Amino acid sequence: MTNEWIERGTKVIMNTYSQFPIVLEKGNGVHLWDSDGKKYLDFVAGIAVNALGYNDSDYVKELSTQLAKLQHCSNLYWMPPSIELGESLVNNSCFDKIFYCNSGAEAVEAAIKLSKKYGKKFHGENCYEIITMKKSFHGRTMATVTATGQTKYQKGYNPLLPGFSYVDFNNFKELEKTVNQNTCAIIIEPIQGEGGIHPAEGRIQA
Repeated sequence: MTNEWIERGTKVIMNTYSQFPIVLEKGNGVHLWDSDGKKYLDFVAGIAVNALGYNDSDYVKELSTQLAKLQHCSNLYWMPPSIELGESLVNNSCFDKIFYCNSGAEAVEAAIKLSKKYGKKFHGENCYEIITMKKSFHGRTMATVTATGQTKYQKGYNPLLPGFSYVDFNNFKELEKTVNQNTCAIIIEPIQGEGGIHPAEGRIQA
């Protein structure tokens, strides 16, 4: 079954990056099963986003309950669950408001736009520059691939967006030298993952 599914998939799904020759069918807890019935202990967790594991009973119940009421109705309208979640996030964080995103790339894209808008509004038209780290990865949109400090992901997309510079990860002195009056944001991963596991020394501090 695995080879049959892969053959069908390659005919209709664009090859953005190489996939493992595994066709997953179901999951439970920390385990996955492929189309041939083989069981796996999952250490990937959807690239670190499936914190609850698979088939969590409470998660399935909440999703099923909501799907029976409303699915997607856009952000043109208010919905109680989105308000309740927003309240929970604000009450359990240091932030005053939240912004919902569909993916990590969209979140970074929004952060880039908000930073530039803030910089220009409060510090002048030239305050739009962003510093990111070498070997970082921030997504595959035009802005986030520009923010990504790896040329292999930027190949073929030149000219990239202006206003980005890159410094060595964990090199605070270089970062200090690069920051200037036109810097509106610094993007840092606490632990670089996609570019190889590069944890910062000690802890991140402002």
